[in-house]
Amino acid sequence: ASDACLDDFPHILSSFSAFLDVMANRVTLYIFFQIMLIVWIDLACSSRLYRGTLGRARGARDVSCRESLGYTHDDMCCLKCPAGTYVKDHCMETFQRGSCEPCGFDTYTEHDNGLNQCLWCTKCRSGRSMLFSILSN
Repeated sequence: ASDACLDDFPHILSSFSAFLDVMANRVTLYIFFQIMLIVWIDLACSSRLYRGTLGRARGARDVSCRESLGYTHDDMCCLKCPAGTYVKDHCMETFQRGSCEPCGFDTYTEHDNGLNQCLWCTKCRSGRSMLFSILSN
């Protein structure tokens, strides 16, 4: 019986070696995914902090955005469009200007703005006349 046990030893050793290889691969994969998770969390948090979406940083960004004559969109500070235009597409990076489009006929913006559309010109009530006209660019 003892010889039969020794005869199986190379097979058992080979099976154990294969088991260790599989476990080593699993451990390697586990470590790889743990590292990737840490990197992803670090990038996500640093991006949110940069864009100002965490606690105190957000308040500081809001003040900075107002001081720079910007407006807030998707937690970013976009630069305003000039008077006579509106925001066609918002900025993709903070402290950048998106695309601005001129106001159409019978619409206007009087100041730099972050509006999605121009304002309609006011129509006078019947019996009243317009004192002056604001023409858009």
